Amino acid sequence: MKLKGLLIMLLVLMCFSSTAMTGVELKPKLEKYFVKIESITSDESFLKLVMKYSIEAEKSQLNNSKWKSLAVRDPEVQKILKNELSILLKNEFGKLVSEAFINSKNGNKLAFISKPTSFNHKGKEKHEVPLKGTKWIGEPEVDQSTGEKQIQISAPIYINKNIIGTIVLGIKLVNIL
Repeated sequence: MKLKGLLIMLLVLMCFSSTAMTGVELKPKLEKYFVKIESITSDESFLKLVMKYSIEAEKSQLNNSKWKSLAVRDPEVQKILKNELSILLKNEFGKLVSEAFINSKNGNKLAFISKPTSFNHKGKEKHEVPLKGTKWIGEPEVDQSTGEKQIQISAPIYINKNIIGTIVLGIKLVNIL
């Protein structure tokens, strides 16, 4: 009986390892998400909201340590979760992704569809690479905040060729494999 269970586990592991793909290998399947990001982030009303909430985010006294201690229902979390930019993000991406958020240039959260693990992503590739004007693709992972298998992608947000922030999406692997 133990041998049968061990064989089943081995087969399951082999299936997962044989279908595992890297971010680079998934790039062609992710391109449609980058097209959608570009469409949304070039919209004037979207950019006005990014600028509006960037001003608030720059003044925020929150840090990652305090953020982790806040419950989802905390007023500081709810203020961001229910702002106009978060609602727009949820309407555009909510059914396609496991997570989505927008960072100010300094890495603070402006908007999200669910409370992310961190409030600030300064120093993280997903934020720093787009600040240099390049799209970023992570590796497949299990997201800490949602528990879903995903791959993160991110891109810069521009106003008049100036980068003002970043957008990050956690694409559900089930949607692209």
